[in-house]
Amino acid sequence: MRNIIKKLILVVLFLLTTAIIIYGVATSDFSKLKKYDEQDSSPRAKNNLVPSKEKQKIAKTRYYSTKVQITGDEMANLGDFSMNVNGGKILTANISLKYKDKPSSSFFSSNDTKAEIIQKGDILRSAVINAIHGSHTTANSDKIKDEIKHNLNQYLSEGEVEEVYFNKFIIQ
Repeated sequence: MRNIIKKLILVVLFLLTTAIIIYGVATSDFSKLKKYDEQDSSPRAKNNLVPSKEKQKIAKTRYYSTKVQITGDEMANLGDFSMNVNGGKILTANISLKYKDKPSSSFFSSNDTKAEIIQKGDILRSAVINAIHGSHTTANSDKIKDEIKHNLNQYLSEGEVEEVYFNKFIIQ
């Protein structure tokens, strides 16, 4: 009998809680909630201190990007890199490369180096990181460039990296 009373009390409490929640939702006015896609009417927005969505989009792509992009007929940008190097220092770099198509040795080869670079972008970025971490020098950028070029060419079958360029190379 005592078990039945305990179960009955639990069922009544559950039903009562459910009824209160349903009543609360039914009588609530959700129209007063702030929506995040509305225009900002704060003083900051009126004084142009809050950048527009378009400016924010441009800023995100300009200041830090890990996206591999083809920037010209023979140029590609591998994006920004930020990694620990010797002695706990941080290397911040933006790396571009100049590439060329390999001479076609097979009838089935398409020589589409641009598509291969985009498709293997993550692998190429990893090869750059491995080359920099494997390098025993941080000041001599020519040695690092040669190691990066060698690592990248190991992964490319349609094209070949001719030159590596550091658009940004900062050690802090």
